[in-house]
Amino acid sequence: MAQLNHGGRQMVESAIPGQRTVSASSVREPLYGTKPRPLRTDEIPMLVDTFAAAAERAREAGFDGVQIHAAHGYLLGQFLTPHTNRRSDRYGGSLDNRTRLLREVYQAIRTRVGDDYPVLLKMNGTDMLPLRKGATTAELVRVAEVMADEGIDAVEISRGHYESWPGMILGHYKGFIRGQVLEGSGTKMTRRRRLALLGAAPVIERAAERLAPGGDGFNLTQAQQFTSRLGIPVICVGGFHTAAGMTSAIESGRCDAVSAARAFIADPYLYQHVTAAATPTDIPVCGYCNGCIARFGGKPIDCYNDEIRSRKELMLRDHPPVPADRLGEARPIQN
Repeated sequence: MAQLNHGGRQMVESAIPGQRTVSASSVREPLYGTKPRPLRTDEIPMLVDTFAAAAERAREAGFDGVQIHAAHGYLLGQFLTPHTNRRSDRYGGSLDNRTRLLREVYQAIRTRVGDDYPVLLKMNGTDMLPLRKGATTAELVRVAEVMADEGIDAVEISRGHYESWPGMILGHYKGFIRGQVLEGSGTKMTRRRRLALLGAAPVIERAAERLAPGGDGFNLTQAQQFTSRLGIPVICVGGFHTAAGMTSAIESGRCDAVSAARAFIADPYLYQHVTAAATPTDIPVCGYCNGCIARFGGKPIDCYNDEIRSRKELMLRDHPPVPADRLGEARPIQN
C-alpha cells in the first residue's frame, strides 16, 4: 500500500519554496512553531486532485492499493479536529462539515482508480489533546462509519497530533530531542528554538518517560470501539512486536488485523519471525527508543540503536532479502 499524506501545518517550512504552510485554520503548531495560513475554498479542489493523482500514480507504479492518511494531525486530520479547524465555511463547524474534505479526497481517488482498487483509511482513535478541543473517539467512530458508507475498504486506528508528543508515539525518549534537533527535521528550526529545546531536553524527556511508557497494542481500547461499529476490517497499530500480543488483539475481537512500523524498522523479517513455530534467537527486537522517529525528515529511516542495528545488519548479511522476482520462493528464516 502507498500511504498518501499532506503534512499541513506539521512542517517546519513549506515544501514549496517561498510559500507558507497551509492548514484548515491559522492555528500555530507548537512543536515546530509554524504559523500556517488557512486553505482558501478555491484551493481545495486542486488539493483534492493532488491526492487522486497520487493514487493513480501509485496504481500505475504497481502498488496493490493506497491508504489515505488522516491520522497524526496531518492536514486531513487538521480538518477533522476542532482545535485546528476553526473555519466558518462548509469545511468547518459541524462534524459533517469537518469530514467533507476527507470524503471529497476519497471520492476523487475512487473515481480515478476504480471500484476494485483497495483504498484504506488511517485515522486517529483519540486526538490526545487535553485542554484543547480535540475530536472525541465517538466523533471519530462516526467519521469512520461515514467513510465506510462511502466505500472505504478498511480503517487503521492510531492516535495523536505532533503536539500530543509524547503520547503519539509512546516508548522511551532519552536522546530523542537531541536526535531531532541535530539530525532530524529540527535541523530546519530557528536557532533560538533549537537551543531552547536542547536546553529543556533532559527535563522533557524524563517527564515523557513517566507519562507515556507504551506497551503492546496501546491503541486497542479505541480500536475496539471502531470494530464494534464497523462492518469493514479494523486494523490497529501501536507497539505490536510479539506473536502473543498480535494474537491476543485479533482473537479477542478488539481488531481484525494489526500493523507495525518501528518493529519492522528493527527487524525487516518480523512477519516471518512472529509466525515461525519457534522464535529464533538473537534477532533484532525493537526497544522503542524512538531514535528512528527522532531523525525523520533529516536522516534515512533506519534503526538508530547501535546494538539493535548491529544485530539487524548481521541478520541481513546472513539472510539477504529475496529479490523481487523470487518472492514466491521465500522461505522462513532459520537462525
